[in-house]
Amino acid sequence: MTVYPRLAVTPSATYTDGLGRPLYPIVDQYGDLFVGNGENGNKNAGAVVEYRVGSTNAYQVLQTPGDEVDGMDFDTQGNLYVAYRGSHTSPASSVEQFAPGSAQGVVLGMELNQPQGLIVDNRGNIVVAQSGGPHNLMVFPPGATSPQMSVKLPSGADPTQIVLRKNEHRIYVASFSNGDIYDITYPFKSARRNTWNIIQKGFDYNNGIALSNGQAF
Repeated sequence: MTVYPRLAVTPSATYTDGLGRPLYPIVDQYGDLFVGNGENGNKNAGAVVEYRVGSTNAYQVLQTPGDEVDGMDFDTQGNLYVAYRGSHTSPASSVEQFAPGSAQGVVLGMELNQPQGLIVDNRGNIVVAQSGGPHNLMVFPPGATSPQMSVKLPSGADPTQIVLRKNEHRIYVASFSNGDIYDITYPFKSARRNTWNIIQKGFDYNNGIALSNGQAF
C-alpha cells in the first residue's frame, strides 16, 4: 500500500509489513494507520494491521474471525469498527468492535452478506454496504443486531465504499458493478423512497472513495 502527498504522483511511503492484500485503509485521530487484509495466503488474512504514525513497520495485528477485512470506521470514543467476511471455519460475516489500543475485539452479532464499506455516525448508528444481496446499505442503531433500515440504491448499483461528510448531512456511495458514485441527504428518509444524485458516472469497477472534509475523529 502506498501513500501520496497532495497533488503528488510519487509516493512518500510504502507499507508492506504484515500485508498480503491490503483493503480499506483508515487513519485515526493520532495519525496511526489501520489497513484491512484480504485472503491471499498471508498469515494476517482477515486481520487489521496497525502502523504507528511515521513508521512502516507493523505495530499491532487485530484479528477477526473472518478471512477478509473490508470497511472500517471509528466512533466518537475512538472505538474501531471492522466489517469482515466469514472464513471456512467461521462462515458468518459481521462487524467487530475494538476498544482504543486493544487487539481483542467483540463481535457485535449482526449477520451480513459480503460486507464492504462501513461508517459510524455521531449518534452511533452503523451503516454497512452489503454487496452479496440485497445490494443495499444496512443501517444498525446502537446495540442492534437487526437493521433498522435496508436502503435500496438505484438499479444496477452494487455498493462498495461509503463516506459521510463531517457535518453528516450527506453520504456518498461508490458502486462496483456500474462504476457510478452517488450522494444523498443523510439520515436516510426511508428504505426505498430516496432521491439519489449521480456525481460520477461509469468509472469502471469503482471501489474506494474519500472526502477531504469527511468525518473527523
